[in-house]
Amino acid sequence: MSAAPTNATAGNHTSATPTATPSTAAEVAALVGGDLRGDPAAPAGPPAGVDQAQPGAVTFLRSRKFAKRWAASKATTAIVSADAVPEEIGDGRAVIVVPNADLAMVAVLTAYAPKPLQRVPGVHKTAHVDDDAHIGQGVHIGPGCVVEAGAHVGDGSVLIANNHLGAHARIGRGCTLHPGAIILERCVMGDASVLHAGAVIGGDGFGYVPDPKTGAPAKLPHIGNVEIGSMVEIGPNTCVDRGKFGATTIGDATKIDNLVQVGHNVTIGRGCIICALTGIAGSVIIGDGVIIGPQVGIADALTIGDRAQLGGQSGLITNMPGHERWIGLPAMAAHTQVRNWSASRSLWAIMRDLKRLEKKGVLRLESLERFQKRVEEQERKRKSTSK
Repeated sequence: MSAAPTNATAGNHTSATPTATPSTAAEVAALVGGDLRGDPAAPAGPPAGVDQAQPGAVTFLRSRKFAKRWAASKATTAIVSADAVPEEIGDGRAVIVVPNADLAMVAVLTAYAPKPLQRVPGVHKTAHVDDDAHIGQGVHIGPGCVVEAGAHVGDGSVLIANNHLGAHARIGRGCTLHPGAIILERCVMGDASVLHAGAVIGGDGFGYVPDPKTGAPAKLPHIGNVEIGSMVEIGPNTCVDRGKFGATTIGDATKIDNLVQVGHNVTIGRGCIICALTGIAGSVIIGDGVIIGPQVGIADALTIGDRAQLGGQSGLITNMPGHERWIGLPAMAAHTQVRNWSASRSLWAIMRDLKRLEKKGVLRLESLERFQKRVEEQERKRKSTSK
């Protein structure tokens, strides 16, 4: 092991010195740079939802739907999107108008968040770090971690507990591996990226070929790796499979939720958001800035263009252009799918009316079997004519 010395006390930690948090509407307005309306001295305690807030809390109103609930809320301060300002503010209360309440929420939640524990640099006595591993400066390697030969841990990175870094795997500077997160051999992660508990990077892709000699599936070796960019965050129990050959890649600043499956040789662009329970089959190419909702299934070898949005529980079976929003199963453009759904709700009534017209002799409905027989007969006539 090179660089950082072993430290039997690694894993101990202390809380950071608390910093001042805003306590009035005026202080919150200064924090987010918003337009304060109402009482500047209105209390602004820890944030809460508009319906759950207790007196003195600060809340968020991102849309008119939430703004309608402001009057009944016990919160005294609200951060409000510019298009969702309540009609009345109320005595002793304040609203802070910003272009985007969700974005302003980042600064407010950061100000009120418990300060993270400071991890002491060093290697816990129960960790195993191979002599051929390279450990940067200020690295914390907690209890039960294993760092194999040739692995590299960048400066200031933290392996909290029970992490595994395979042979010749590399993580950059300022990364965090939460308990049980694993990066297997030869996989790479850039700077300031985060793996949450139980994430597995670099497992074998699911590749098998039927073997008639044995009658059992033959396993395809996966000799590639996974390459993850910088500022990427991957949620608990998400799995990213290594490439069959070449790399499975995830671009900078992409955020992946819990329980997502990323198949072998998938390419995910920069700044994407992929929600929980999504499955991405092998060799899919996803552009930059794509948003994928929860429980989405994406068939293999498809391409999704930049800035596309795929709604929750969609099933994608064709390539998807960029800058479009698709929903449904099979997924298609949202405006088309909504029209299809609307029509299907009236299908029973349409069939009822058609049958009534048939009984009156206005039209004749042809059964599927009769239709098929007629098509087959026409095909036979066409072939005989062509001879």
